[in-house]
Amino acid sequence: MSEMNEEKKSGFKKIFKKVDIEETYNKLESNIPALVITVISSIVVMALICCAVFFARVKGPEKSLVPKVTGMQLEDALLILQEKQLFPSISLRPSDTVEKGIIMDQSPKEQSLRKGRSDITLVVSRGPVIATIEDYVGKDIDSVAGETDDSKKKSTVVFNSPIYKYNEAKEGTILAQSIEAGTPVYNTTNVQLVVSKGATKKNVQVPALYEKEISEFYKITKNTNIIWNVKSHLAGPDEKIGAVSTKDVSKTVEEFDRVDIDFAFPAGAIDDINYGIFTDTLMDYPVPVKLKLETINDEGEHEVLTEFYHKGGDITIPYSLKKGTSVYVYINNKVHSKFTVE
Repeated sequence: MSEMNEEKKSGFKKIFKKVDIEETYNKLESNIPALVITVISSIVVMALICCAVFFARVKGPEKSLVPKVTGMQLEDALLILQEKQLFPSISLRPSDTVEKGIIMDQSPKEQSLRKGRSDITLVVSRGPVIATIEDYVGKDIDSVAGETDDSKKKSTVVFNSPIYKYNEAKEGTILAQSIEAGTPVYNTTNVQLVVSKGATKKNVQVPALYEKEISEFYKITKNTNIIWNVKSHLAGPDEKIGAVSTKDVSKTVEEFDRVDIDFAFPAGAIDDINYGIFTDTLMDYPVPVKLKLETINDEGEHEVLTEFYHKGGDITIPYSLKKGTSVYVYINNKVHSKFTVE
């Protein structure tokens, strides 16, 4: 048993060697300077790498020569400046000699040395002044619409649908405009008008129309400000052909109220004259619009049949005209529709 224990002890001695602690400490102490130098060197190398990366990232763009873009179209110049990393600041200026969209001047001038991401100012032509906005305040909306019909302003100044408001000013009077008078116009420009709707409704007297023919009806109703609901029936033996058959009623109505009226028409044409009623449906207008019927004969001559104010909705207008006559319907002096007498 003792022999066995001795063999085990001998085996452990072979596996484990006695460690000399003092010798090991002396070796470590002698290597400390080398270890410190290694650590410091590693820190310095890492710092240099970080600095190199930092300065590489913050390094400004390369300098380049400013290209010449004067005389070029703005779209083409922007592409060139983008390649040079130059950021344009655009200023528009009217010109009677330089086409719209052409660069008239630049700053800095061409061949100047600039870094990328620098600014460059471009002066671009707006083209010639085509017209100037007029002072419409105080004018009647109908007269303003007529002014733009036969002039170059028709293609440059476009009026949006007016904004109407109740006001002490006469109905149809322009109270304000969206663009100040005197503003130059270089291309199609939309103008918003504010128009008086009038203060309150007025009362009007229904005129005497019994047995009035169509031509007389036109004259009497021209300025009555009544909307007529015109109907017709086949004339009886005791009725006047082509005339109003509705008995006169002495009454008062509010402006632009509707009043029914009936005409006695013949069964067919008389002396090549056809009788009928023109019908149409208009949009509802916040204020009355000027409505006009005009004919043009074979010789190109114009004749105004009737004109009056209407607030929209259904319109019914009697006529007695030759077959084939062309009739034009105008709203605020602009052609709305056309029909031919059948």
